This record gives sequence, C-alpha cells and structure tokens, in this order.
Amino acid sequence: MKNIILIYLLLLVSASSFSQETFTSRKGTKFFPGHQDMAITVTDSTVRYELFNHWYVMSYAELRQLTISKDSLDFYGNSNDTLQIKLTDKYVKLIDKRYKLTRKVKRTRLCVSPETMRKISFAYSQSLKYDNIGPHGLYEDHDLDLSEEKFKKVVIKNFNETITTR
Repeated sequence: MKNIILIYLLLLVSASSFSQETFTSRKGTKFFPGHQDMAITVTDSTVRYELFNHWYVMSYAELRQLTISKDSLDFYGNSNDTLQIKLTDKYVKLIDKRYKLTRKVKRTRLCVSPETMRKISFAYSQSLKYDNIGPHGLYEDHDLDLSEEKFKKVVIKNFNETITTR
C-alpha cells in the first residue's frame, strides 16, 4: 500500500513539474464561416500565441504565430505597439491591434485543436504556391492524425507529385 501511494505521489509531482495551459477564444460566431480562432499556450518558460482565420469547413489560415519568453513578456508588450499579452491565473488578457482583438482569453471550445489548425494552415500555405491546387487535395483526412512533422512531409510529397503530373 505504501508503494502505491509513493508511486501515485511521484506521478503527481512529475505531472505538476511541467505544466502547460492552453487558453482559447474565438472572434465571431462558431456556426458561420469567417471567424477567428486564437490559442495561447503557456508553459513554464514561454508563451505561444496563435491566431487562425477559419473561413470555411476545415479551412484555416494562420494569421499569427509568436513564441515569447515569459521573462521578456512585459518588455515585449511595452516595446510593441500592436500586441500585448498579460497573464493572470484564470485567463490571459490579449490586445492585438493589428487584428482588432481585445479580450480575456479563457478556455472556449474551438472547432478543432490548434495542432490540426496548424496542419491545415500549412497545407493551405503550400497550395498558394501554385495555381489551381486546393489545400484539401494535398492530404487525406486520416493524415491529420499524424504528427506535424510527418504531416508536413506528406503534404510536400503530394504537392511535388501534383506539380509533376500537371
């Protein structure tokens, strides 16, 4: 019994030593295309801010992706006139003047995970390099289950195959 309690306590301590919180929000209604999804991931040392434009079913474009050290967050906010991020215990206060966002980012349920949005956004950015290639033609639905690195390799491979066959 003592061993089980000791193992349980060790698991709790190890899980709490690396804490990562993700705060999410949306500008616009979820039921109509044309809204913006934002995700702010706070780890022990960094803050990662991502903003995506969701304009159609499973179509995302990455508008912003920034990773800022927690130590330099106040300096970054003071020196940058378009973006300010302030951390609290229950939410993140975000002011993004470029995209006209001022909100308390809590934990709103997004349409898909930020990782899936990053993947689809990568496929979209690749499809822009050549006319008449849609982002959904560069991957299959089951490819979204892959890691980001493997997904990028699949998209690039399919993109090169599509170009050579045209």
